[in-house]
Amino acid sequence: MSRITRDATGTVTQVAATQQNIASFETSGLDMEASYVVNLSNVSAGPPGSLRIRALATYVDKLVFDTGLSRVETAGDVGDSVLRATPKWRGTLSATYEDANVGFDIRARYIDGW
Repeated sequence: MSRITRDATGTVTQVAATQQNIASFETSGLDMEASYVVNLSNVSAGPPGSLRIRALATYVDKLVFDTGLSRVETAGDVGDSVLRATPKWRGTLSATYEDANVGFDIRARYIDGW
């Protein structure tokens, strides 16, 4: 079956084009989380309430965008000039204090390469 249709004079009257999505996306890595909560009244006669420590981390080993024409590995690339910038390591560490009346939270964030 022809994708080009011509009339009796040989003029092209129709072209049948089939679209194909040949792009792909490949990634591998690891997401990690650790959390610990302690009731402060169990530790000492100090303040009531609880203390929570939480750590989150992401490691991106591979992040590949393949359009079918070009293949770009972006894991570890950071900065405003990089499309789909993805650092190899990202993390958040937080500490939270809570009692019946008040709560406080502090966080630190890490981005590899900045």
